[in-house]
Parts: sequence; structure tokens; C-alpha cells
Amino acid sequence: MSFFKNKYFIVFILLLGGAKATFAQYESRGKEFDFVDADYFFFNENYYDALGLFTKLSNSYPKIKDYTFKKGICYLELNNADQAIEAILNSKKKKKKPEDYSYYLARAYALNYQFDSAITLFNEALNTSNVSSKLKKEIPHLIEQCNNGKDILKNKLNVTTVNIGIPINSSNYEYSPVVNADESVLAFTYRGEKSVGGRQNKYVQPEGNGNYFEDVYVSYKKNGKWSSPELLAGEINTNRNEATVSISPDGQVLYIYRDTEFNSGDLFYVNKTANGWSEMKELSINSSSWEGSISVAPNGSFAIFSSDRPGGLGGRDLYITQKEANGVWGTPKNLGDRINTVYDDDAPFIHADGITFSFSSKGHNSIGGFDIFESRLINDSTFLEPRNLGFPINTTANDQFFFVSGKGNAYYSSSQEGGKGLYDIYVVDASEIVTNSPVLLLKGNTNPNNCKITVKNLKGEDRGSYKSDPNSGNYQFYLNLGEEYKVTFSASEEKTKTLNINTKELSKYTERTENINFDEETVVNTVPDEIPPVKSDFDVEDPENFDVFIKKYGDKEVEGVVFQVQVGAYLNPKNFKSRDWREFGELKITKGEDGLTRFVLGNYHDFNKVNQVTTKVRRLGVKDAFTLVLYKGKFTSLNELIAKGVYTF
Repeated sequence: MSFFKNKYFIVFILLLGGAKATFAQYESRGKEFDFVDADYFFFNENYYDALGLFTKLSNSYPKIKDYTFKKGICYLELNNADQAIEAILNSKKKKKKPEDYSYYLARAYALNYQFDSAITLFNEALNTSNVSSKLKKEIPHLIEQCNNGKDILKNKLNVTTVNIGIPINSSNYEYSPVVNADESVLAFTYRGEKSVGGRQNKYVQPEGNGNYFEDVYVSYKKNGKWSSPELLAGEINTNRNEATVSISPDGQVLYIYRDTEFNSGDLFYVNKTANGWSEMKELSINSSSWEGSISVAPNGSFAIFSSDRPGGLGGRDLYITQKEANGVWGTPKNLGDRINTVYDDDAPFIHADGITFSFSSKGHNSIGGFDIFESRLINDSTFLEPRNLGFPINTTANDQFFFVSGKGNAYYSSSQEGGKGLYDIYVVDASEIVTNSPVLLLKGNTNPNNCKITVKNLKGEDRGSYKSDPNSGNYQFYLNLGEEYKVTFSASEEKTKTLNINTKELSKYTERTENINFDEETVVNTVPDEIPPVKSDFDVEDPENFDVFIKKYGDKEVEGVVFQVQVGAYLNPKNFKSRDWREFGELKITKGEDGLTRFVLGNYHDFNKVNQVTTKVRRLGVKDAFTLVLYKGKFTSLNELIAKGVYTF
């Protein structure tokens, strides 16, 4: 994230709606400097300050149509479509049009959702010598986005956005909001008169006609109201750009982008300590290229980040990195061409379930600029086909940094009409829009503070490590539904307490409060020496047990048990690539409660048969095909059927 070209701030001057003249524009140094300063701002993509000066120049010199034309481009880049169209149309001088006229007018019509008019003008721009070859290269994709927009606007979402209001929003820029799990801590990026360093040039030197840089602010919800935002304490905010990127569910780790002197920008993090926030520490994933955003899985096991490092598919690409046993991030891996496109792909966000993730892209079926998409992790190299979240979440402008709490509230920034300033922070209930799986938010307080918390399932598999707040003792983290957990709180090696948490009976987002108090005089140790086994100690996932299962039940039919082969699961079923599946049986299409449309083959009654079909399908290129197990019409697993006594050993 950053103010300058090819870095993040440009994203935010292209968000929703039209700019409002509430933020103090640059004050003219005198008419002899107006054109020089206007062109300087325009060249550096500071369209807001440039707009004020070009408006003044076009009023003073109406015959110089270049001023009117550049005023129109400023309105366009600030997403004020109506005024952009008016100014660009008025920039013609008799029959003479400014250079690149039809290109910019087409973009203004597209911004205004007048897609047919935009397509006509884009085609005109392709066939005229008055548009530069550089801009012509963009036009086929812009036409594609117009056609996407025509399709997506047919199914408008029924959602209401709410301005988070004062004291968070002001007449300046507030954007890129991130919140902790229970939405009690909000960090965001601010840019305006209070920016550290004031107006500066691109060399980070004070300059009267310079730009304001970004700072990180934080607010806390008290009695249902947000406190007055404070500059994040410590040596975090400098004269350079520092901007919010992500926050851990417990609010104790904040991820920040910072301009760097030799690199174009890197990612850092700060930890909450008993004395405030720690010094900024650089993430090991940084390279000599730009790294601009990151999202870490709620349990800390992996992260997805954006970079323009060499070897990608486009400008900005998304990469995944796994946390290794020693706590170091592993070698990053490109997410591949199902997620990344030849255009920019950026701003990842991993949802509370640790499986679903959102990101922004100019590719796929975006309707203008960046759109927000959703996908799911199958493994670190396989992902579901991305789904456009739809209108009005996505607009003809850039839409990015969609940060969703476990209960489904999405925080984002917008310049839509009716706001407090140029860019405001908004909240929308996205629980019916996103298709992430529900989770349990376990939270509470520990005494003493700063307890270590480890989570394992009944098989002893690690499900995350956390700690309570070093000041308040508060803790909170997400647990996926469908498992039983052992949650161990450790005040010291001798003092531990364990909670048994069963989420198998839950089916929707739930919050559970458990306060942990240690008796200072009595050592309480409720941790068993070994994690108890599951109801059945016969785990079919063990290779030896699987062989036993095959010998006993591989070719036998069991009443009520049916097997199918899943050959695809998509948020958008149009993305399924059809073929002739008749040799394997009937292809069925089902819509699940999780929002996924599944494509499945056959109804097989013995495991050997379905296993052969699954193997053949994978050889045909469907590498993520797998066997589904149904019992009396409901999805289950072999281990669950063993636990229920359907299969006995």
C-alpha cells in the first residue's frame, strides 16, 4: 500500500462512488504556478489536488480545452462519472478532439454503467489514430469487463451498507479497515492533514505542493461505540507510507505495509506486548520486489500474500507459504492460473474457517478495475474456481480489502455518496453473500494474563497455538465445526487447565465464553497424559487398517451405504468444464448448503468399484476428484460409519 504509482494508494482513489469536496484541496500558490502544480499532481496521480487546479484553470481559460479534458480525467479517476462525462464532452473544440478522447469517454461511460455506449466508443478508439497504441492494448479487456458487467448486474444483491460514522470517519481519507474476531478492535489507514510529515514530495521531503502520506490508526469499541482513533503507538508511523494490511483474530498481531528505501515496499508485523506494541519486524517472505498485502490463516499455519516478483503470471500475483515446524515461513508457491491471471491479483483475505479466501482481481469476470472474488483451498496447490461476489459489493471502480469477521460482517472502504469524507469505512452484513463455513468463536479471560493456549483434536493433531492478552488476559480464536477439541491453558509448566470443546452438534456461527482462573495456592493439572482415542480405535486412514477394510468390505454391499465420485465443486457452476462421462454412469448436479454446486458420478454400492472409477477419473486430468460416502442419503465418512457400527471390526 502506498501513495505513489504502482503501489497501493492508487487503489483507494479508485474505490466506490464519487469524490466529495470536503477534504481541503491544495491551496493555489498563485496563477503563475497553477498549471505547473496541476500538471505535477496529475503526473503523480494525485487527481484530487489536480482537479481543483484544473477546474480553476478551465474557468479562467475556457478556450484552452486541454484544461477541461484533464479536469474530466481527474473526475474519472476519482469515480465521479457524471462530471467526467460532462467535462470530457465539453473538451472538444468544434470537430477537433483531444488525444485519447474516445478512450477516456468510453471509460467514463463504463464507470457510469452505460456499458453499450462504452463498448461503442471503445471500438471507435480501436479504429482511430487519435488514441495511443499503449491505451489500445487495454481496450479488449475493458470491453470484456463491460460485457461482464451486463451479466452480473442482472442479479443484484440485496444488501445494505452502513457508514461506520464519527469518530472513525472524517473529512479525510480512512480506508483498509481490519478488525479482530469479536470486532472490538479496528485498525485502519489514514491520510490527511494529520499525516506524519505533512505534505511531502516523492523523496519524502517536505514540499508545499507535495502529497500526504499514509499512517496507521487504531480504535477500540467500548459500550458499543468506537473510541477516538489514535495513531498506533511506538516507532511504527514515520514520514513514509505505513498502511494496515491484516490483523490476527485475537487482535494481538497487526500486519503492516511500509515503503522501503531500496525496495518498492515490504510487509511487516507488530506484536501486542505488556508495554504496548512491539517494534516492527520484517516478514521473511519479502523479496527485492514489491510485497503489498498478506492474510495469515486464523490458526497461523499458512499465509497468502501478493507480490510482483519475477516468475508470476501477471503484474501482481498471489502466493501461498506454509509455516514450518521451526516457526519460519516456507518457500512461497504461486497459486497458479486458476487464481492468478495476466492482470493484477491482490488483497487476499483468509476467512475464519481457514479454507475460504477472498481476493481482488482485474481478471476473471471482473466488471471494472479490481473486483472481489471468493475461492476455497482444497490443498496448497488446488483451489475452487473463483466466484465474483456480485453487485453492489463489486462495482465498475476498484473494489479491494474486504475484511470479514467470523459472524459475517464485512468491513471495507468506499467513497459513495453520503459519506463523511473522501473515503469512509463501511460495514455490510455479508453472511448471505460469502460461502465460508460457520465456526465457533471461543473467547474469555485468563488469570494470570499472558497464558499459552494450545488446541488439539482428539487424535492429537495440532489445531493452533495462541496466548491471552498480556495486559487484559483476554483471548479469542476460531474453531472449525465438526470436531472435538482439547484446549489447554498453561500459566506455567506446572499450572495447566484443559477444556473439552465439542463442535459436532453446532451448525451455525456461535460464540462461547470460557473464563480460566488459576488457583494461586493449588496446582491444578487436568491434562491427561495421552489424548484419548476416538470412539472406535479402528482408523481407516491408517494404511494397514485400510487393507483390512478392503479385504472385509471392498466388494460387499452394505445396506444404506452409497458411494459417488465428485468430479467438480464450484461456487459458479458455469465454470465446470463438461465432457462425456457416460462410461462412468450418470452425472448428477447438486447444490449444497455450503453454496457449492457439486458434479458427481454414479451410485456405487461397493467400495472397490467406486475406487476404480475415482482412479480413472484422476488419470483423465481431474486431479482433485475424490470418493464421497453417503449413508441413508446424507454425506458421511468411513470412520463415522465405523464409529456408528455400520462397519464392524
